[in-house]
Amino acid sequence: MDKSYAMATYPKSGYITAFMPGGSPHIAFFNEETSFSAGNPNETFSLISLSACTAWTDNLHLTISAYRNSIQVNTHTSLLLFGKPQVIVLLWKNIDKIIFQPSSSPGFLENDELEKDTHCVITQLTIDH
Repeated sequence: MDKSYAMATYPKSGYITAFMPGGSPHIAFFNEETSFSAGNPNETFSLISLSACTAWTDNLHLTISAYRNSIQVNTHTSLLLFGKPQVIVLLWKNIDKIIFQPSSSPGFLENDELEKDTHCVITQLTIDH
């Protein structure tokens, strides 16, 4: 999502606070499992770090899993807050796939928040070859 679109369309969301000074004018967002993989079958990369927060509610669990040749080699879960980006440093090397899985924390949500409870925002994703 582009910063100007986010500001015009979702001015009270965590999308706005995810934009860091001097950072990219774009963010990635999702509300269900999402992944990315290396471009070629024998290619690997490193996931160095990322910044993440929630778009609408507190207490979102974000589980990040790394794979090499379809075998899970790393996993990390962070508890994210609304509009407060946190830096997650992983330093994972020699991987070929990453899966991001957001999940809500039972008992923390009001009824009107259930629709938006797993909206996760990622910015400042740092990868290396």
